[in-house]
Amino acid sequence: MVFQQNAISRAEENIRILKERQQQMHRMEERSAFFQNRKAKAGQPKEEKLDWKMIAEKYAGKNGSRDITALDKALAELSRDGFLQQADAVESMEMDPNDRSYFLALIADKLAKIDPQLALERFSKQLANENMTLASLLRNIFVKWVVKSPDASIAWLDQQIIAGTFENKSLNGINENLTILENRLLFFLLSNDPARVATRIAAMSEDQRMAVLSSSYSFSRTQENDLPFINLVRSSLTNEEARSAICRYVSGLANGGDYSRVDAVFSSAELTGGEKSVIAHDIMANSLQSEMSEEGLITRLDRVRAWANKYFSEDVDEMTGQALALPFNDSKYADAAVHYQESTGSDAVLVAYLYQSRDPGDGKLIEKVKDPAQRAMLEKRPQYKTK
Repeated sequence: MVFQQNAISRAEENIRILKERQQQMHRMEERSAFFQNRKAKAGQPKEEKLDWKMIAEKYAGKNGSRDITALDKALAELSRDGFLQQADAVESMEMDPNDRSYFLALIADKLAKIDPQLALERFSKQLANENMTLASLLRNIFVKWVVKSPDASIAWLDQQIIAGTFENKSLNGINENLTILENRLLFFLLSNDPARVATRIAAMSEDQRMAVLSSSYSFSRTQENDLPFINLVRSSLTNEEARSAICRYVSGLANGGDYSRVDAVFSSAELTGGEKSVIAHDIMANSLQSEMSEEGLITRLDRVRAWANKYFSEDVDEMTGQALALPFNDSKYADAAVHYQESTGSDAVLVAYLYQSRDPGDGKLIEKVKDPAQRAMLEKRPQYKTK
């Protein structure tokens, strides 16, 4: 009886949400009709002209740096319809494609400050074409709109999906912009309206669902969302897909050598030993890529090794060697493997590195391995064989 009542309640809630969404879409369609036919209506708005030929000559990349103070002021004085006129003018002009994207982004950004919905409607085709400059800006506009008006913004996104805005897909069959928008929306809903998350995820195709839940982009990866997200992934994907998505998510929680969020997930989420091992591997490999850090490679590795040792004391050397072998043909990683052999007195890191390495030049390091049986095995590896 309780189960039946719960099922009826869920059905009634889904019907209510559907009706609200239909009403939102109806209002959106009325607004879109005005947008599409604005020039045909009586009382056509006064034309607001900017000299884009002069602007392009002054501000385009070919003339050096862009001090856009004057242009900012000119754009700030435009009406809503004035912004639309300027977008039309820029799109119709012959100019460098990069400059066109830059100017359209300026217009979209200014318009979004007074009417984010109109900005998204006007430039929505860029979400299909995946123009990097404009698409990134439009995604940020959408996120800000979601925070301010979640119902209207979600209704707009649903309308665009139905209208085919995102039908231009990449080689894997998925539109990256839609994936990013859905991912950021998912994290917003997890924090603000979790009841809507499962319904939205369930409505996606299998491929889209996997892409959204595996995306490295997010609205806000707050710690309180870690466990709800992991549970959502478990309930929405196959075991193998869930494992991949969860490992990618948790490894991304390690921030500049701070592993406290990862520790919290390890202690509270029901992760398998295999999943934890993959996450530790990924975190160690990611630490090698922190080239912008002022810390040296060994300092970064020592820190992540100390953390991983808490969970994988018997495997940390093998993890280190495997991680060091991932970048190809860079002597500093081979030098790091030798460093750990010399500093620990163990072959473990160097041997793991040599087994994983794809660089034939690393064959010269085999002679440093102390164990003759390991040396003999390594000498038989295809990448180290000599003619």
